[in-house]
Amino acid sequence: MISADAWPLIAAALITAGGAVFSVGLARLVRWRRFSRRIREQVATQVDPGTAPPVVERRPRRGAARLSPGLQRRLTRTSYGTTVQAWLTRAGLGLKASDFILLQVGAGGVLGLAGLVLAPGSPIVRLLAAAALAVVGAAAPLLVLKRRTGGRLTTFEAQLPPAIEAMAATLQAGSSLQQAMTILAREMPPPISEEFRRVLREAEMGLSFSDSLDGLMKRVPSADLVIFTSAVSIQQRVGGDLARILQVISHTIRERLRIRAETKVLTAQGRYSAYIVAGLPVILFMFLWLTNYQYLSGLFLPGITRFLLIAGIVGIVLGYFSMQKIVAVEM
Repeated sequence: MISADAWPLIAAALITAGGAVFSVGLARLVRWRRFSRRIREQVATQVDPGTAPPVVERRPRRGAARLSPGLQRRLTRTSYGTTVQAWLTRAGLGLKASDFILLQVGAGGVLGLAGLVLAPGSPIVRLLAAAALAVVGAAAPLLVLKRRTGGRLTTFEAQLPPAIEAMAATLQAGSSLQQAMTILAREMPPPISEEFRRVLREAEMGLSFSDSLDGLMKRVPSADLVIFTSAVSIQQRVGGDLARILQVISHTIRERLRIRAETKVLTAQGRYSAYIVAGLPVILFMFLWLTNYQYLSGLFLPGITRFLLIAGIVGIVLGYFSMQKIVAVEM
């Protein structure tokens, strides 16, 4: 006979095992999608349309396998699905918006169930803990995605000045712009090589070079890239010494990156102060929750204490975003 005290441990073990299986499955799914995307890209660029084999129509999938495509079709009509798909593209991930939202739902469900089973106190307190953990679980993949998107954008902007200088040197040697971009797509590391390769592939498929550059700006929302693409588009319409223009643009972008780095250093104190001021109450709350719940349980009683708890949470959120807004410098 299993004792009542052992049930929380059993539930925690089951939730941990389920989360581990879910993570392994998700990692395999991402790896397989990347592999299949690379195969499709190679086939699209190497197979002649006149000699391509006939497309075999697949049977529609049944059951749970149809959930993700059906959800994907519905999400394309919503602003949130479009935004998530744009973030996934900017992060360089081969996932669909439906797969990512299913990941959010799964993470939120696992953490919400953990809070409902493991949280001490009354049923209302458990429900509140489950709701808070579910929100955290649903928001965590979004935060990771935004961080990956920002890191990829930072890497791209750091690679852009040497890429433009190499492109200018190649143009001075007598090559065309497409040939220079082909060399960069082959020689430079990701993500700039991946983006240039995609621009060239779109141009080979019949899209104009200006439209391919417009698609690059949508995938990489960088002000430095706008300077480069605008100069190339104008030069193709009116002519001019593109190599000299690219050298000037490279110098301008390097100066912008230097000033941006100095500004980031000068505002670091304010940004980390916001992290500390917003994080300390949450850490203290979790510490008291785990060590002395009886002392903390008074905050959940009806009356002024519950109002103070809600007001404190709202104040922390508003203070954090206010401090971030103060130190933010638009460039």
